[in-house]
Amino acid sequence: MFKRLTAIVLVLVLALSLVGCGGSKPAPAPAPAPAPAPAPVDKNAIVKEAVVRYFADIAKSNNIIEPKQLKETMDAQAGSVFILDIRKPEDFAKGRIAGSTNIGFAKVGENLDKLPKGKQIVVVCYSGQTAGQTVGALRVLGLNAVSLKGGFPSWEAEKYPVEK
Repeated sequence: MFKRLTAIVLVLVLALSLVGCGGSKPAPAPAPAPAPAPAPVDKNAIVKEAVVRYFADIAKSNNIIEPKQLKETMDAQAGSVFILDIRKPEDFAKGRIAGSTNIGFAKVGENLDKLPKGKQIVVVCYSGQTAGQTVGALRVLGLNAVSLKGGFPSWEAEKYPVEK
């Protein structure tokens, strides 16, 4: 009986050792914590800040340049201003300020990459109205833009050179 009991105990010990030493898989490493989501951007606050800055800056120069001042600047510092003529291409072809670039009013938004960031932009139109609207948008974008007072007709009225 002792032999039998010893055999049973040996079988049990052997069974337990096989089960206890079995190939259990190690616990997986904990997954890294997800990166924190970026803070939400309040786009309205950004636009509002730019608009507030725009209106604060109006008091300094009214964002307008007189034809005489533009001519003097062009004569004294050639290439220091970028002249953006937003009239229709056919009117631009009939006469323009020398060195100006024509981008129609409705196309300005599509061509922002063509506008220099390091120069003053003088916007020219028919009367100053659409130039003023364009200047407002460009200044909100952070560009240094002014409109030619009276538009292209005021340049012609001063008998300044017109390129055709």
